[in-house]
Amino acid sequence: MNTTIDNIHLATHLVYTAGNLAYRMRGQGLTIDTKTSISDVVTQADRAAEEYVTSTLIQQRPDDSVLGEEGTLRLGESGTRWTIDPVDGTYNFANNFEYWCSAIAFTENDPTDPVRLRSRERYLSPSNTVTAGAVYQPCTHNLWVGGKNIPTTRNGQPIPHFGDPARETPSSLASACINTYLHPTFYHNPEVYAAFLRVIERCATYRMMGSASVDLASTAEGDTDLWIQHRLPDWDRLPGEPLYSGPAELPGSPDLSEVVAAIGSASRFGVIIKSGAVFERFGVVRHVAVDKTGTLTRNEPAVTAVLTADGVTDAQALAWAAALEQHSTHPLAAAITAASPGAPAAEDVAERAGHGIEGHLDGTKITVGSPRWLDAGTLSDRVAGLEEQGMTVVVVHRDGAPVAAIGVRDELRPEVPEVVSTLADRGIGVTMLTGDNARTARALAAQAGIEDVRAELRPEDKATAIGGLGRNGSVAMIGDGINDAPALAAADIGIAMGATGSDAAIESADVAFTGHDLRLLPRAFDHARRGRHIINQNIVLSLLIITALLPLALFGVLGLAAVVLVHEIAEVVVILNGLRAARTKRPAGVSSENAAVVAASRERPDAVCADDCCADDRI
Repeated sequence: MNTTIDNIHLATHLVYTAGNLAYRMRGQGLTIDTKTSISDVVTQADRAAEEYVTSTLIQQRPDDSVLGEEGTLRLGESGTRWTIDPVDGTYNFANNFEYWCSAIAFTENDPTDPVRLRSRERYLSPSNTVTAGAVYQPCTHNLWVGGKNIPTTRNGQPIPHFGDPARETPSSLASACINTYLHPTFYHNPEVYAAFLRVIERCATYRMMGSASVDLASTAEGDTDLWIQHRLPDWDRLPGEPLYSGPAELPGSPDLSEVVAAIGSASRFGVIIKSGAVFERFGVVRHVAVDKTGTLTRNEPAVTAVLTADGVTDAQALAWAAALEQHSTHPLAAAITAASPGAPAAEDVAERAGHGIEGHLDGTKITVGSPRWLDAGTLSDRVAGLEEQGMTVVVVHRDGAPVAAIGVRDELRPEVPEVVSTLADRGIGVTMLTGDNARTARALAAQAGIEDVRAELRPEDKATAIGGLGRNGSVAMIGDGINDAPALAAADIGIAMGATGSDAAIESADVAFTGHDLRLLPRAFDHARRGRHIINQNIVLSLLIITALLPLALFGVLGLAAVVLVHEIAEVVVILNGLRAARTKRPAGVSSENAAVVAASRERPDAVCADDCCADDRI
């Protein structure tokens, strides 16, 4: 069985050799290819370095899993996974800048989901814990190694941990230097750019250097104070993450240790809180806005009715709709696709945010969408009848003419009435925000015990509604679809149902649930309020200690040594009290699927429409 130390030695060898291989190849001239954009490039050096690392791992660790940026995907059975970034910062590398590196991470006892790996998921598996990472920067000859229970070193020398007095720590964000990155394409998205500005304008300065692993090494060393980035694939984050988490100790600051502990404990029961500021805001929320489909409902919709015009069969209608819907990840789309397996794929498919989806099939134009976007024609009265029965209805057009309407039903989650009642007992109001028709929305809200219902809303209408609710106190928004992203970004706290939610929803949110059990919501609020209470306790305790020690020191009642001793003992008491925030207890009924790991801090990225817009309540 491979030991952690053996793997660390192997990782060190691999990044050192791969980095130097790429460095030598650069000196011989490179061919540069573009991947997703002009700044997202790859060279033959990237591929050669990854091939070297992969071939060595196959030889040395034949039973391990391997995931690489340049396409390597090898599934093993040992429980150990290696994540490779052969050249992190390829644009810098290709343009002869020194700010690039070779990086690798390994995780022992990793229950990697092969499906997740094959889909090249951007986010770390909830149950993953990175054991160690190694980062090598050939141009500066710096090699960083660190991880769980492994003090981080640079070139074999330990670096100061976060609680070390020798390490300078900024007193506030206003005096901090941030390492960050925002891809140029996201500057054109107002929501993304605004979120980015909200962070950097509060800091003393920021650096945008172009290599996440070197950024994280720099933050671990204290050269910069904070690192933020969004849309991080595993290979960009995992090698560098252990460098700052490995040597970390909880500092004695009463506004930091409790936050760190509480965020970590929240992740154990399935709540991913993306920053300390979010955690503190979470504790003062007074109102919750909730999406309907996939959030309040079971997320198991099924086609229960099909209406057709003359000359059109049910099978034809379902096949036309499924030809488009198979391009979407929305639960309603999944229901329609499941009702017509084997339907051909449409071409030139495009989605219209808050309206529907359109494309071409066998030379004809097919459009599927909300009855408020597409005229149901002679089917209108029957569509209204389906809606009164609590169904969500989509209309199908063929070459601009209404040919069918499909009714989809998604039942309410059984825990929802309990959750709504619990929130009300805690003084937290609940509002349903949905794009679905008012009749369906009111029927479902009555079952849930929700009195305030806002229906037939477009994505931008949801964001506006959040603004109105916010006049009476802090508002949280919870949703799971692309259509929810603007509202999640507009809320004081955005909460994404992360297990099956869209990427845009997850990335627009401040908090993510790794499962769909809504009983996590009141538990998360209780946890945040308890954490704020502990923070306030420690602030008061610290002020009292300082107030008491100052006159004792000034009038000579206590000598310097005694004052220092009392102060240090008090700091230990404050830290121990703060660590109470890390204590959690899994309540009965909360699913074990809700185990999680704290994700890297990301401010609200884009809310661009990519999916989930093709049905009535996707707006």
